[in-house]
Amino acid sequence: MAEILFIEDQPEVISGLKRMLERRKHHVTIVGSGRETIRRLKERQPDVIVTDIVLPKGEQENGSTVDLEQMDQQVFGQNAPGFLDGMEGRMGLLILHQMVDAGIQTPVIVLSAYLTREITDELEKLKTAGLQIARVFPKPAKASEVIGAIEDALKTKVEAK
Repeated sequence: MAEILFIEDQPEVISGLKRMLERRKHHVTIVGSGRETIRRLKERQPDVIVTDIVLPKGEQENGSTVDLEQMDQQVFGQNAPGFLDGMEGRMGLLILHQMVDAGIQTPVIVLSAYLTREITDELEKLKTAGLQIARVFPKPAKASEVIGAIEDALKTKVEAK
């Protein structure tokens, strides 16, 4: 039995995946915001993380709202692309950057409807920085392919031990 963490603000999108994974005896947890995810990762690290990129802003640890422009500057530097301007949030990228900073070695599967060139370039940078990105899927993705990627990531993790 493996512990799988889904970071998704629309649980109905992955409800079928959750049921299928639970039938395979995996424990599935769904969190829907950046703050909740960071708190969860501090408590316990799952065996695999499946994350969306576009997530609600959420709040920082001190309770203040996340400043997306400041986050863009922090993640992308002075020439921040603002590629998700007008959308509710891009906490998924910030979470992935924080995982790299914290040295978290959990395999990650990205599942997002917003896989622009800028996002895929940023995911490549994160991978180069040490993030274990196992697969990237555009939404909607076939459940069988996502489950296959999760199972592959779990096998790879066991083999690495």
